[in-house]
Formats: sequence, structure tokens, C-alpha cells
Amino acid sequence: MSPMTLPLFSHSWLVNTRLDEGFVARKCLELAEQAIPYDLDAWLAKNALLLSLAASWDGFAELAPLFDVQAFEVPFTAKAHDQLRAENDKTVAKLFGIGDAEFSHLLGSFKGMATKRPEYLALLQ
Repeated sequence: MSPMTLPLFSHSWLVNTRLDEGFVARKCLELAEQAIPYDLDAWLAKNALLLSLAASWDGFAELAPLFDVQAFEVPFTAKAHDQLRAENDKTVAKLFGIGDAEFSHLLGSFKGMATKRPEYLALLQ
């Protein structure tokens, strides 16, 4: 058995999905065929910038004018940060064909995430 056909993770969702030589190529073609509207790209990029600004305003402030971001939009509470992150993560997972239940199960299977960030996992459901 070649290394590319071995499961990469022991979790059931991933064990049942074995990577063969053509898997990545097929997934890239599927994603390229999806019509992703420009506004979704801009929305994801703006949300990613907001999360980055919350972590380090000084490090990313020069990018704020590119997306017309105002300081009041930055999620400064842990709950607001988690909500925005969950929205982005769920949207990207859907682009890759991963449903909400699968994504929640996948992240919940990591013990560190399940014990340290249960409030974030709850937002994914």
C-alpha cells in the first residue's frame, strides 16, 4: 500500500476518506467549477481582517482602509470573536463540501478543542 492511500488521521470521518493520487486534483477541479461570487470573497477577507485586527491592531491597521473597516467593527470580546470566526470557518467548510454536522464533529474530535473551547464548538452547531 502506498503512503498516499493510508488514512492520515484516526478519526472516523477522515478514516473513511482515503486520499488517493487523484483526490486532491478532483477536489481542486470541483472548487474551480463552483461559482463563488466576488462579494463572498470580499466578505471572507474582511472577516479575516477583522479577526486579525482584534489580535493586533497595530500589526494590521494599514489594511483597514482597504476594506473600509472602522474600529467599532472589530470583535473585541471573546464571544464576538468566536461568532465571527465560526461564520468564516463554516463558510469555508461548505465551500469544500463539508456540512455543519461533519465540521462540528471533526473539530470536536480534537480533545484540546473540545475541552478548551466548548463555547466555540457550540457556535458551529
